[in-house]
Amino acid sequence: MKKDISFIIKYEKGELDVDGTISLEEMKFMADNMSTKEGIEFGQDFMHTMKQYGSLFPKKAKKPIKKPDPTNELFKLTKAELVDMVQNIMGVVNTLREELQLAQAEIKILRQELAQTKEELKLAHVEINRLTTENQWLRTEVKRLKDKYEPDFH
Repeated sequence: MKKDISFIIKYEKGELDVDGTISLEEMKFMADNMSTKEGIEFGQDFMHTMKQYGSLFPKKAKKPIKKPDPTNELFKLTKAELVDMVQNIMGVVNTLREELQLAQAEIKILRQELAQTKEELKLAHVEINRLTTENQWLRTEVKRLKDKYEPDFH
């Protein structure tokens, strides 16, 4: 008995049925919206569903792998449409790579600034300790001078 794993994910672009396979409409939606919040959420929901039911990542192959179905919507696409879809995906991947490199460079700069700030903080603590010691010495000196000269003023 096969479980029905279909469910509907609602997005602004309409309802998309996720049933263990990915339709052309779903693939286009993910490719066109891969870098948007709703596209990312859609992809995460789809992957979660596939993992949950083992359809996308089966632990064991229960049946021999079938040859591609020529009636599948992907086979109806022209070469230009497939190339365009792949180029859209690669464009998003390249953009994400560039953003990752920028983020890594920013992290490196922030780490350097943090190290510099820590060093400045250590120097500030040393200065505070020096000033505290000097302050204590001056108080002691004031008290000594007071004790020495104050009796003469009374």
